[in-house]
Amino acid sequence: MNKNDKEIERLSHKYLAQLEPEDPSLDFSVKILAKIESMEQRKVDATFFQYKPLITTRGWVAVFGIFIAALGVILYYNAGFDDIHVNSDWMSAISHKLDGFQLPQIPKVPYGAAMVMIFLTVLASVEMYFIKRFFDKKFNL
Repeated sequence: MNKNDKEIERLSHKYLAQLEPEDPSLDFSVKILAKIESMEQRKVDATFFQYKPLITTRGWVAVFGIFIAALGVILYYNAGFDDIHVNSDWMSAISHKLDGFQLPQIPKVPYGAAMVMIFLTVLASVEMYFIKRFFDKKFNL
């Protein structure tokens, strides 16, 4: 094996010595650097301008869920539903266990104000949808 390796090395040196070195063109290094810059620029542009929302879809669902729940509690207390009693065994068992528990007092909100809050919530949701579509089209996302 050692003899074969020496023979291969001797032959490779012999052939490499016979080769004449090629001279690259004058703008060879300029072309290479331009390609490297364009590759780096594409890499930076792709990661830098990648769209990442500040609030994720799951976050928006949680925000709207909390808002709708709060709105439901406000409407529940304003509609007078607390006077309704359901006659069932499991409901009475739960109500006996929760006798000492009371919800915090929520101030009464006029019906008109509650409707204005619902309207503004729907309006903001629709507006966010159209603004998102506008920016998606503008930035080709």
